[in-house]
This record gives sequence, structure tokens and C-alpha cells, in this order.
Amino acid sequence: MKLLQDLGMEYPNSNSKQKQRYGIYECPVCTNAFRTQQRYVNEGRSKKCKDCNKKQSKNNQTWNAKFSSS
Repeated sequence: MKLLQDLGMEYPNSNSKQKQRYGIYECPVCTNAFRTQQRYVNEGRSKKCKDCNKKQSKNNQTWNAKFSSS
């Protein structure tokens, strides 16, 4: 995954007490830019944007519905 911009240290939300490093990355599937924590990319937890994850999730649900044994 390609890092487009390092956003530096930011609070994940308004209630957080610790900052995390964020970046804008390019999705390898659709080439859209998305924001995520750098550690998620390093750990392999973030591999593509939310839209691509949703598409894959829907495909898996359809497959599971067709081929699951009831």
C-alpha cells in the first residue's frame, strides 16, 4: 500500500488520551485515498479502503448463503 501523506500524530476521537500516527494511503484495489492508522497498515490489519472491504464482505455473505449447509 502506498502512503500518500503522513498526517502525523492525532487523537483518534475527542475522548482519547493517547495520540496515534495517521496517514492517507492509496487503496491497491480501486486507487481511492483513505485515512487510517499507520500501525494498522504495518500489522496488516488495513489492506484496502472501506468500500472495497464492503464489496468483499457482501460477496462472502452471498457465497455463504448459497453454499452453507442448513
